[in-house]
Amino acid sequence: MKYKTVRFAVLLALMFLMAACGDSENQAVEKQEKQNSFTTGQEPMTLEKERDNFHLLAKIYSHSSDSLTVEGVLTYTGEKPVTLTQGMEIIQCEMVHPERDEAVDEMIYPDIAYTTTVKPNQSFPGKQTFTLQDGEQYELTIKSVLHTLSGEARGITLDTIEISW
Repeated sequence: MKYKTVRFAVLLALMFLMAACGDSENQAVEKQEKQNSFTTGQEPMTLEKERDNFHLLAKIYSHSSDSLTVEGVLTYTGEKPVTLTQGMEIIQCEMVHPERDEAVDEMIYPDIAYTTTVKPNQSFPGKQTFTLQDGEQYELTIKSVLHTLSGEARGITLDTIEISW
């Protein structure tokens, strides 16, 4: 009789464990979806990503009913100085209407290449504000575009964020 009770308790514990794992997987998917969307009136959102000794931190927020602001900081985390080339803006933001495939407040970046020697822990800030319309859906892409002198890409692109206004 005790053996059946122990088996039942073990089976019950396994069922609870499986249910808990399923919930955490669902929570992880919900968290990922939430990270990839921003809605008007939402608390500020922070995103970050590292690649090739660079760390990109972006904050998305709105202080009015018709504008969205993106602030970013790109930081070099390597140990030795490195010489890079980049366009006019190290952090670039692009907001588009996916249905119309047109840009919002499009910034034109000339094909001018700047050469910069980046030191360890050196940061580059960037900020852009977009004017948005009520009831519209947008897609926001935040990226840094850097290359070594030999042409090797060192940029970072954050996952596209769906914007509901």
